[in-house]
Amino acid sequence: MEESIFSQEALDEVMGQVEQENLDAQIGKFSSEHSMPPHLIVPFVLFNLNNEDRAIYLAHMPGNIMGDLVLKAWKEQWAPMKPFLLGQD
Repeated sequence: MEESIFSQEALDEVMGQVEQENLDAQIGKFSSEHSMPPHLIVPFVLFNLNNEDRAIYLAHMPGNIMGDLVLKAWKEQWAPMKPFLLGQD
């Protein structure tokens, strides 16, 4: 439902390009400031995406994030969240 209401077309009707860019920058800043610790946030985000969306998300991240960090270095730290992760393999 959200995608049918909150779309680029809907944003274009109420906000100009500069306003959208400013909002995007503010959202990015807020996310960076509140997305800690990465060993919990990154697995939570990745494992709660469907496979297609996860692949798209990972395509924009360094190649070692999933293999080296999430599945190896950070695994013990995020393991207690496992019951809350929808797509954990």
